[in-house]
Amino acid sequence: MNTKNILNKFGVILFCILSATLFLLFFSQTLSPLYTIEACDSSVFKLMGQAILHGKVPYADLFDHKGPMLYAIQALGQWLIPGRNGLFLLAVIGLSISIFCWYRSAKLFTTPFKGIIAILLSLLTYYFYAEYGNFTEDWNIPFISVAYYQILSLLFKEESEKLFIPGVVVGLCLAGSFFIRPNDAVAFIGAPVLGLLIWFIKEKRVHDVLVWIGGFALGFSIIASIFIIWFAYHNALNDLWYGLIGFNAKYATGIKGLLKGCLKIKKLSYVPFLVTLIVLATQIKGNRIIYILIPSTIAAYVLQGNDAYMHYWMAWVPVIFFSFWLIVMCQANIAFKIIAICVFLSLPIFNSMNWLKTPITMYKEVKHNIRAKDSTLVNTQCLFEEMNEVDKDSIWSYNLTWHAKGSIWSDAFNVLLVNKVIPCNRVPLIFMALRDETLYESMDVIKAQPKYILYSPNHYTPKTFEKDSLYIYENYITYKESIKPQIILYKRKQ
Repeated sequence: MNTKNILNKFGVILFCILSATLFLLFFSQTLSPLYTIEACDSSVFKLMGQAILHGKVPYADLFDHKGPMLYAIQALGQWLIPGRNGLFLLAVIGLSISIFCWYRSAKLFTTPFKGIIAILLSLLTYYFYAEYGNFTEDWNIPFISVAYYQILSLLFKEESEKLFIPGVVVGLCLAGSFFIRPNDAVAFIGAPVLGLLIWFIKEKRVHDVLVWIGGFALGFSIIASIFIIWFAYHNALNDLWYGLIGFNAKYATGIKGLLKGCLKIKKLSYVPFLVTLIVLATQIKGNRIIYILIPSTIAAYVLQGNDAYMHYWMAWVPVIFFSFWLIVMCQANIAFKIIAICVFLSLPIFNSMNWLKTPITMYKEVKHNIRAKDSTLVNTQCLFEEMNEVDKDSIWSYNLTWHAKGSIWSDAFNVLLVNKVIPCNRVPLIFMALRDETLYESMDVIKAQPKYILYSPNHYTPKTFEKDSLYIYENYITYKESIKPQIILYKRKQ
């Protein structure tokens, strides 16, 4: 490799790192050091990570319905650098790897310069559908991007002598993604894998299929076995199965949600985009990319058919949206390019969570974050300032679920997070328990017998509080109270 090639490769890597750092710095509000707020989901995930560092077992001690890989990432980031900076570093590494995979994917089809344009437009798409950062979709993008590049390479390079290692890599990615959020893994890695296998069989490459599957199985089993052994050691395999698979099977929208969503303008707005994508795909090297796009599109609509949470569609970026920009960049017909881009740019009218912000609005938002966080810290510090670590490990957070009324930034889970409180109850998200009898059984306050109970009148209050409150008032006394956000801490009577 000559000096020029080394400099070019170094420049690409530097571009990937710089793009990832700037993107996350300005747009990932729950990870960036510029911001101080926490969104609810991010608070829950970070809390689960802290719980692992305190020796707790996900699902068995605290419950949330995401995968253990997500909580391991949260724990690792906070172990490396307490607070958000460790997670920010991990996110920069992950997104840098993703962007590099996008660049390598683009080189299979077009020039490096056009590949860079496709990357920048994909990051813009990511921003359209992003919320606050630190979601399962954000952490799944690196796994999906690596797997997507490996599958594209097999479809278009046809390096049949190098099949085992790519199979291992894709297996590792599928397992990593699956143990973050199964829906994303199946839609954006599992579905393309199915398309790849169909293509192998169509080309009568049976031996290649077997070699690739062998590597894939090995890669998947490496990560899967780590979690299975860890949870088996803690006698929590049933908890793992239920938290990762059982509950999510009930929580997913499924085909019914898909059909309901398709009748709404939000879902219908994707139709011209997807049609344009498929038409464009027919222009690319024997149409092989369709073996990825069609299975992913179908799987995503079935598994992620919840139109209420558009940030789910962030996971489309490495497969669907990057494919769109990549294929547009390969078109020789300028008019065709313009039409395709106009169709794509209509999507944010219906679906985007964010629009591009000016430096002035960003500056105001950062100031608002700081004021809100400081206010929350000051107003809730009194609840926990006299508590030792043992006391903090005996708090039953009754109904700290979503955002406090009137202020999205006074999220009560953030109160636990910033005060380093790990609640002792199995189910911090009570609305989940109300959906499911298995979880609801563990919500019984009488069985818990905690030293403290934390309750927020401004939060979603289930009907069961009428029953449970009788027990609380009989066995507990009001210990302390915070006004903004309003949180009451009860202490068990001696």
